[in-house]
Amino acid sequence: MSYRRRGYRRQSNSIGSTVGDVAYIANRFGPKGAFIAGLTGFIFFYFLIPIGLEHWVEYNKAKMTGQNATVMRQLLDSIFSRRFIRPCELAGMAMLVLGAAIALWKIWNEDRLSRVNEREAGFWARLVARLFD
Repeated sequence: MSYRRRGYRRQSNSIGSTVGDVAYIANRFGPKGAFIAGLTGFIFFYFLIPIGLEHWVEYNKAKMTGQNATVMRQLLDSIFSRRFIRPCELAGMAMLVLGAAIALWKIWNEDRLSRVNEREAGFWARLVARLFD
């Protein structure tokens, strides 16, 4: 019996992978389309998703009753703030920076980025978004 090594690609379903997806999409458009892709991602991830999550949390906190309700409300607030809302806001900022950077690149160079440069641009956009924090 022979054993074969299978090549599995690491799967990432994190919010950071959507920044790479926006880089791919923005790279396919012209300068104006790249900026609009980044701006759309920013509006969606910085405003709409956190607002929806906050409304959902408030709705569920209102239903909590009992002895430990106040502690559970505080716990739910801190969990959603740290694990969901803040990463969405950081991803939104990264998408705006990325869309603007790709738009400037296309204005200056009038050429698409390579796939490797798309990944690097996504990395740098996430880093700059963390510095804005």
